[in-house]
Amino acid sequence: MSETPDRTYSAALADLDKPDKKLIYKNDRKGRFQLTGEFGDPNWTTRYITLADLNGDRPPDILAANRGGAKDPRTSFVCLNNGAGTFPNCTPLPTQSATIIVAAALDGDGFLDLLIPPRDGGQSLVFWNDGKANFSSPAPFGPSPSSIRAAAADLDDDGKIDIVAGDEQTGLFFPQRR
Repeated sequence: MSETPDRTYSAALADLDKPDKKLIYKNDRKGRFQLTGEFGDPNWTTRYITLADLNGDRPPDILAANRGGAKDPRTSFVCLNNGAGTFPNCTPLPTQSATIIVAAALDGDGFLDLLIPPRDGGQSLVFWNDGKANFSSPAPFGPSPSSIRAAAADLDDDGKIDIVAGDEQTGLFFPQRR
């Protein structure tokens, strides 16, 4: 332990020498949660989970953003909800390093597409959804290399989703629509 202050604002505790399970807790509608299962692979380097209905069946599906790097690429995954709150099948998305996956209807067809910015340099990718959680080959998005964080919302109230992206090197930008 350091004897001098290091300006740390937060801390987390974890067992770092073994894989971490991806756990599912269900709410009993009284504010209590019970462990009901797991999803994915404990060896994934998951940094962020996004919940979204990707196939139009109403239960939310899981998007697992897995962090890697140029020399150690890590695939992110789509895990579809089987309707019973379990996620037996996870499909890989060809990514390299992600710490967030943005799910939004980016092309106006009403289906949630995926924007996956890279964490450690590389190219941001967009995956177009056919409405059944079948995603196209990735299309490049924004500058490369980049280390982007992104969000999507209708910022100007025109009924179309806008993207705000912040890159560690180039700063904040608003990409043009497809």
